[in-house]
Amino acid sequence: MGRVGKLNTTLSYESRWKTQHNALYESRWKTQHNALYESRWKTQHNALYESRWKTQHNALYESRWKTQHNALYESRWKTQHNALYESRWKTQHNALYESRWKTQHNALYESRCGAGTKFYRRFCRNSDRFILRSNYLWGWL
Repeated sequence: MGRVGKLNTTLSYESRWKTQHNALYESRWKTQHNALYESRWKTQHNALYESRWKTQHNALYESRWKTQHNALYESRWKTQHNALYESRWKTQHNALYESRWKTQHNALYESRCGAGTKFYRRFCRNSDRFILRSNYLWGWL
């Protein structure tokens, strides 16, 4: 019997020790494991999620901002640039073209109708009268 009692005592002691030991050890291990695992998982998850969110957010926000900014800036710049450039070009072009046209036109017209000899002056005067008379006579056609 002594042996059975000793066995019972040993069993009860071992089971109690194992239970306490396992309970303490497992709870400590679980706590540490969960703490490490959860913190690592949260860190990785948050890092991935936040970086993905930031990337998407920044990509959308920056592209929208750049598009609006460039559209406004470029249109304003183009408008100003074109207005200045075109007005300057038109002014120079018209000044050169009109002065050249007037010079050529006047030179041709004057040589035909007033800057030549008496014959040309008479011819021009007579041709003007002829045109006026013909319009008067045949203007009804």
